[in-house]
Amino acid sequence: MPYPSAIFIRDKALVLNVESMRLIICQDEVLVLSVPDTEHPSQPAFPTPDCPFVKDLVQRVSEQKLSFASDHNLHVDTSLPYELRALEAVLARGRYQSAILGS
Repeated sequence: MPYPSAIFIRDKALVLNVESMRLIICQDEVLVLSVPDTEHPSQPAFPTPDCPFVKDLVQRVSEQKLSFASDHNLHVDTSLPYELRALEAVLARGRYQSAILGS
């Protein structure tokens, strides 16, 4: 049974447990512990540098302007601090994933 979704705020990090995504967002880096499985998105998978979730996250938090993803029509406001850009990207991706699964 999966744990309920949660965001924990710590002194130096945000700890996320959202659906099948588990991440620790620090001031200048994101530690990705699990990502949605490509074949079964509701199941967690071990992250790799070439998995779509990691590639999308890297692209969104590293862009210098307001970014729009042509495939999902999602954006991340890059005027925000790194931690909030990463959080916004993860939550947007989770929202997109939920829409795909129909939940």
